Formats: sequence, C-alpha cells, structure tokens
Amino acid sequence: VDLHSTEVFRSPSTIPDQLWETVLDVAFRDSNFFVIPPSRSLTYSETQLEKLGMLDTCRALTADRPLAQDQLQALASNQAIAKMHYDVMPRLISDEQFWQTLLWRLEVLRKCTSISQLLDVYELITTEANIGEPRQKLMGVDNKSYCEEMRARVSEVQGGLEWLSGKQSTVIEGLRNATGSCQLLNTFVSKEEKTELSDSVFESCKYHKSKIASLIGDLEANGAKLQNTDLDPQNGERYLELLQLNEELNRSIQAYTGIKAPGSQTVVASTPSGDVPDQAVVAAAADGEDFSAKLPWDDEDE
Repeated sequence: VDLHSTEVFRSPSTIPDQLWETVLDVAFRDSNFFVIPPSRSLTYSETQLEKLGMLDTCRALTADRPLAQDQLQALASNQAIAKMHYDVMPRLISDEQFWQTLLWRLEVLRKCTSISQLLDVYELITTEANIGEPRQKLMGVDNKSYCEEMRARVSEVQGGLEWLSGKQSTVIEGLRNATGSCQLLNTFVSKEEKTELSDSVFESCKYHKSKIASLIGDLEANGAKLQNTDLDPQNGERYLELLQLNEELNRSIQAYTGIKAPGSQTVVASTPSGDVPDQAVVAAAADGEDFSAKLPWDDEDE
C-alpha cells in the first residue's frame, strides 16, 4: 500500500507507517473487513466499543455517502482490494456496499490513537457473531486467524522499530560526543598547543574514534535491517555522518600527534657543510643520550 498516494490510505497521526502498513496488509485479506455491514458490527459490539472510547466515532462515520471519484480510484487500484472485490461481489455484497463498508472501516481505524486500541477495535468491527454454513450474504466468517496474525506481525514490527530507535539514539549520542571532542582538539591543533588539557582531549578523541568505528561496523553488519532508514549503510544520512566524522577524527589525531611538546627541540650533531645529519644521532639526541662520536680504539683495553 502506498500510504502517501492518497488521503484514503494515510496512516493515523499517532501510529507509525510501518505498523499501519502491517495492519492493512492483513485486513485486505480478511473478507470480514469488506462484507459485514457497519450497522451489524455496532449492534454486537456497542458495549466494548464504548469502553474503548470509540462508539461515538463509529456511529458518526456510519452515514451512507457516495465515495469521491479519487477515493474510489485509489481503493480500486490496490491489487489486494481488487482481488477481494472479485471474490465477494456480488455473491456476498453489492458493489456500492463493498466500497462504503471498506471506507467506513478504514476511517474508523484511522481514528484510533494507539496501535493497541486499533487492534482491539479491529477485532470488534470484523468479528462475525452469527457464523453459519453455508455463508449468507452480508455475513462474515471466523476471522480469528487474521486477528492473531495481525497481532503477531504488529508485535514483530514494533520490536524492530524499538531496536532501530535504540540504534538511532546510540548513533546520535556518539556523533554528538565525538563531534564536541573533535572540535576542541582542532582548536588546540590550530594554536599548536600541547598541555595536560589538550592531551586529555586527544585521548578522548582516540576513544571516540574507536567508538565511531565500532558503530560503523555494527551498522554495516545489520545493513539488511536498516534499509531505507537514516542508518542504511548504502546512503543513510546518519551513516554518512559517521563516516565523515571518523575521517575528521583521524585527521585531527594525526595533526595533534605532529605538534611538539613545550620545551622539546631536535638536536642535530654538527656535520660538514652540505652533509645530511645521521638520523640515528638525531634520534639519540632527542632521547637525551650521549651521541658524541667515539673512535674505535677508545674501547680497547690498555
């Protein structure tokens, strides 16, 4: 279902699109959703709907009214709805009643304020109170399997959304903390300043770089679950921010490493003009070692 193609499929404002899509996917395979008239649903479920705070809403939407042309086109273009229309019309319901009943149930569900309320309301307005054989016109069947499937799939999707939300929170926090440390280290680098404070920031940046690299690896390992989200390793906005920050941290860490500590200096042994200083001697000088030249016989025993 393309939730954004038309108003008729739009999800309730308080229910995530992923949950609404799951509900519609099951509902459009449940013939009771199309066949049982609203009046019969209300007759058998008034008390329960009132407890859920939905009775007045259901009643207000029961008035028969013609569908707008754009609504009818949007509904008829859906393959699942078209198949159900072919299966039940006119054997179980007239063409006009089919579309009005479908629109009524969609509008009722869209008035729900939570997914738990929606699932309860769905069962109430699609349950057939008088199941009989053979099936009569405008009569439903036992749709318990659809209600159970809907609850199970919604629960699974909710778990995935909670997992995604946790990942997003971790990434956002990691970006915020690492960005702050990186900016501070860049300040020290621009001043070529090395102090106890700057060293502490330097260590913090190394820690955050390790964390960012770990987050990147985690997202790439879970790429299949993150498709079309801001954490998608293909082109997710947050994922690209992690890559960019990881590179920036690397540059800042390398730049700070090249800054000399206060009071340090490189001592170069005197060499004939034009000669290149011995690098081993320069290194020894930096370590404070005695790098004065020795003659071979200085170490011989007298």
